[in-house]
Amino acid sequence: MSDHIVVRGLRVVTRIGATAEERGRPQQVLIDIDAVYDASIPSRSDDLDDTIDYGALVHDVAALVAASEAALLERLAGEVAELVCERRGVERVTVAVGKEVPPIPEEVGAVTVIVDRPGKEQ
Repeated sequence: MSDHIVVRGLRVVTRIGATAEERGRPQQVLIDIDAVYDASIPSRSDDLDDTIDYGALVHDVAALVAASEAALLERLAGEVAELVCERRGVERVTVAVGKEVPPIPEEVGAVTVIVDRPGKEQ
């Protein structure tokens, strides 16, 4: 399948980090989601019930991330991927989770972890 629903630049504040100092302050993470699904039915029906409701998806991802206790970006990206894969019709998902201000002395634009997972129906 080559149909996708894509969410770019979701910003959520959470506590994440490998050290107590880093976890001691809320940080903003950036999330991108690319879910592969079959859009042939909703493209004909024009019915929200036949597709992935991206409003509900974004809301659920934001709530999960805000409440997460993950230490690592990899863990958080995996949790988001698992949540997305639970949606009916998702065949595959790629999730990117990044920090614009990572706790390193070098100046970088962002550090991002990307995970790619098969959907539950695979």
